[in-house]
Amino acid sequence: MNRASVELDHGNRALVAARIFGALADPQRLRLLRTIARSPHGEICIADLDDVTGSALPALTSHLSELVAAGLVRAESRRDGWVWFTMIDSAADIVDEVLDDVFRTDEVTGIAS
Repeated sequence: MNRASVELDHGNRALVAARIFGALADPQRLRLLRTIARSPHGEICIADLDDVTGSALPALTSHLSELVAAGLVRAESRRDGWVWFTMIDSAADIVDEVLDDVFRTDEVTGIAS
């Protein structure tokens, strides 16, 4: 995947952990983060994320801002006027593993385990 390689600030690990866990404490942000992490080219346009939460654009941008502030996602404005989001490498592997567990479903019942 084409993920951004930005180091998380480890100067104060407790503060960094609190920021990350706070960002992950919302189901909508978890869905957004999972979608960004699994995007085919390692990045996704905000226009492709509106179906993920079913929220209005202001709520969507607020959730994405939380993920950016937590150091989980990078936002890049492009000349076409759209904002593209990329998972940050240093957070990607850990978060992807956690999200796999959260969204794992029993194939027989369809219920998340």
